[in-house]
Order: sequence, then structure tokens, then C-alpha cells
Amino acid sequence: MGVSRFMVTNIWPHTTELREEILYAGVLGSKDYLGSANLPTLEAPRMDIQEWARQPLYEAICGYWNMNLVGNSSNGKENLCPFIDERAIAIAWDGSVSPCLPLLHSSQGYLNRICRFKKRWILGNIAEHDLMALWRTPENVAFRQKVNEFDFAPCAICDGCPQSETNEEDCYGNLFPTCGGCLWAWGIIQCP
Repeated sequence: MGVSRFMVTNIWPHTTELREEILYAGVLGSKDYLGSANLPTLEAPRMDIQEWARQPLYEAICGYWNMNLVGNSSNGKENLCPFIDERAIAIAWDGSVSPCLPLLHSSQGYLNRICRFKKRWILGNIAEHDLMALWRTPENVAFRQKVNEFDFAPCAICDGCPQSETNEEDCYGNLFPTCGGCLWAWGIIQCP
């Protein structure tokens, strides 16, 4: 008989107690985190950081600027799914295949102070279909294309519209599965 396991984390807090322990509330609480084209951009080369420059650089890195360090953005890129960019796929213990880790399991947690239900989206099962066939399903191809083209709704910093409570539809009109509340897409979770 198998043992059921689930992960409890304060990155995607599953309880009201854990939502007080997230380490990114200030980042997501700032509309400046969006990386707006209207914000100034600081382009920083590889450098030795002098004592006098530490505090201003720290403030810029915390999301108040669009900042590029040696050509790499510190506050994320809009409309970015690391799973699609890396051409990844996620497989559950039972062989269920999903385009990414966030869609592999249904779960309820807190995004900021809003209770959010993430519905899973399964492409098929590797016990029944070849992995390459699942990769090439019309649904998965269309999903990858959609994610590369659509605007991610700002669910991660939203004040709580009804669409931010699930991943079924967002305020930009994108339909299930939506990615605006995905902490991977916002650069908060960076593994695996």
C-alpha cells in the first residue's frame, strides 16, 4: 500500500498561518515589480560593488527599477514561463503528464492574502501514450503557443478580483489554464 504525501510550504502557503511567512510579500505588493516599460532601467555591467553603492543597488534589485545585471534581468521578464522556455514537461507519480509543475496537481493555497484554487490540467498518461505523442498533442501545442503570445494577468499582485481566486479565467480574458498567479512565471519560485 502506497503512502500519500504532499508538500507544505510557505512559498505557496496552504494555510492561513503560513501565508504570514512568505518571503516575497514586499516584492509582490509593489506594482513596480511588473517591470513596466515606464520605469527607468538600470543596466549594470560586471563590477566590484563599492560600499557606497550597496544600498542603491539593493533597492534597485528589490524591484523598484527595471534592472539588468550583466544582461540578465533581476526582476523577471513579463510573459515568461520557465517550463515552456526550457521545453519541459512534468510527470506525476501515477504517469499523468502536464505541461508544467503548477498544473500537475490541483491545490488550494494563498496568493498574497487571497485564497486561490489551482486546477490541474493533464495532457494524458505515459502508461497509455508515448511521451513525444503527449508533447505533440494539439492541446499542448496550442497551450505553448498561447503562453508565448498572451499577456500574463497581474494575479500575483492583484487586490483580489474574482478571477484571481482560480486559474480558470483571468481579467485579460485568457481561459483555463491561466498563468497570471503562477509564482514560477513571476520569478518567485526558481526550481527545478
